[in-house]
Amino acid sequence: MIDYGQQDLGMTPFGKGYGGELSRGDINAIVTFMRYTWDDRSELPAEVVQAGAIPALAPDEVPSYEVHIAPIVKRYCVSCHRPGKENNNYLMQSYDEVMQSGDDAPNIIPGDLNSNLVLMIDRQEIEAGGPMPPTRALKPEIIDIIKRWVAGGAPNTAADAAASSLGVPVETPLATEGVVQPTQTP
Repeated sequence: MIDYGQQDLGMTPFGKGYGGELSRGDINAIVTFMRYTWDDRSELPAEVVQAGAIPALAPDEVPSYEVHIAPIVKRYCVSCHRPGKENNNYLMQSYDEVMQSGDDAPNIIPGDLNSNLVLMIDRQEIEAGGPMPPTRALKPEIIDIIKRWVAGGAPNTAADAAASSLGVPVETPLATEGVVQPTQTP
């Protein structure tokens, strides 16, 4: 976050590789300081909280990648799951990468709550990797959104999620890849 910044919250990049002034050593020192001295008691201004908020879900609503999951991935995952980082080649900068990349792909199987990603956010140690994120568990409401997304078929767009909420099957690239679809007879 320090390296890349958060443009939607008004934070410019600070890493030299992205136009900022801080070296890798400077950033590592800041991260170490923050990890060992900060806590969750600070309060952010309401407009900052709203800018980074994840939209609320209705009780039977299926989350979509574009509305609900992308902000979660951006906030909690992309700092490690991007090219050039040690991450078992599991990249998370787009829907296609989340669904299809990685040495242990698929890490998400639409409808399967025993998918690698779900098990790892539940803090389980599996062959594909350990608890994610590695330093601190996600809040239960974030885990619930991810599980509801996977259980709902891992739809990409809000339209796909709405169709899934109505009981209409949503086909994802991963769910249909290499599968012979049955033909319907009149």
